[in-house]
Amino acid sequence: MGLSIFSLAGKTAIVTGASRGIGKACALALADAGADITITSRKLPDLTGTVREIEAKGCKALHVATDVLKEADVERMVKNTVDHFGKVDILVNNAGVAQLGPVEKLTAEEWDRVIDTNLKGTFLCCKAAIPHMKKQQYGRIINMASLGGIRGFKNMACYNASKGGILRFSESLALELINDGITVNCICPGYIATSMNEAFFKTEKGKMELSKYPMKRAGRVQELAGAIIYLASEASSYVTATSIIVDGAQRWKGAI
Repeated sequence: MGLSIFSLAGKTAIVTGASRGIGKACALALADAGADITITSRKLPDLTGTVREIEAKGCKALHVATDVLKEADVERMVKNTVDHFGKVDILVNNAGVAQLGPVEKLTAEEWDRVIDTNLKGTFLCCKAAIPHMKKQQYGRIINMASLGGIRGFKNMACYNASKGGILRFSESLALELINDGITVNCICPGYIATSMNEAFFKTEKGKMELSKYPMKRAGRVQELAGAIIYLASEASSYVTATSIIVDGAQRWKGAI
C-alpha cells in the first residue's frame, strides 16, 4: 500500500479561517499532500498570500470572502468551490474566536460571538457541504476543537463551552453520516504559537506558563500537519467520531 494512502492528489478541500495561523498551516499541509483548496476568511485581501503559497506547491487555490456566521455566505462558499473544482471532498472548520475573562464579567454579546462563531459556524459549514459529499458518497470533515474542549480552564468558559460543543456535535454528526462514506473527526490542539499569542509567550508570565509544560514550549503550527493530512486521507478511512490531541502533553502540565 505504501505512503500513497496519505496522498490527496485529485481531492478538493475547503479550509475556513485560512488567512494566518493554524488555518493557513492546515491549508498548506493539504496542498503539500496534493489537494486543491478553497480558502476563506472574512476579508479577501488577507488570503492572497496563502493563495500564492498554495499555487507555488503546484496546487490550485480559490479564495472566497466568507463570514461563517452568515448562512448565505457559507452556502456561496461551498457553491463556488463546487462550481470551480467540481466537488468538495474535505472540509476543515477552523474559523474561530476566543474571549477571556471570568463568567461574571462576560457580556451576553461576547458569549454569543464566541459560541456563534466557533459552534454555529461549524454547523453551518457542515450543513452546506454535506449534500455534496453525500452525492459522491465520500467526504472528510475535520473540525478544529481544542484542549479547552476536553477540560476546563480558568477565565475561558465561553471558549471552552464552544469547543466542547464542537466535540459532541462532531460525534453526533459522524454517526449520522456513518453510512454515507463521510467521516467526521476533530483535532484538539493545545497552545500553538501564532501571531495572536507570540507576544504573551515572550512575557515573564508567558515564560512561566511554558515552563509548566512537559515539553517546555508551545506547539508550532507545522506540527498540526500530520494530523490534518491523516484525517483528510485514506489512511483514516476507518476513523470517525473521534479526536486527535496535539498538545505535547500540555494537559499534564506540572506532572513532570
